[in-house]
Amino acid sequence: EQNPGIESMLDVEYIMSLSNEAETWVYSYPNFDFCADLGTFGSDVTGESTFPYSISISYGSQKIDYCSKTITTRLSDDIQKMGTMGITVMISSGDDGSGGETRQGSNGGKLSPSFPASIPTCVAVGSA
Repeated sequence: EQNPGIESMLDVEYIMSLSNEAETWVYSYPNFDFCADLGTFGSDVTGESTFPYSISISYGSQKIDYCSKTITTRLSDDIQKMGTMGITVMISSGDDGSGGETRQGSNGGKLSPSFPASIPTCVAVGSA
């Protein structure tokens, strides 16, 4: 995609400013369908014969069951597979704190960790 968005642009600018000699990959999907795009991303990375050795994802959701169980399981499996490929996956823990109230709606007072940062085989990055 020609215009991946402000969040992606900030990530690339930070990464490249720290190591302008490093090869930088950008995965961007024009659908703007958060859950489906995560599934596509996981398949794309694990299906490549060449791939980046570190991946940063700045998106997430604290809304309980925002993505289907199929997508969460599939992405969890893909990120575990990325680990076996030697890829470190770092994922933002989000902007909504513990997620009682999220941008995607209320969790009815329940707290929820951010997905996909809650996947046990990734590195969750962020602060409250």
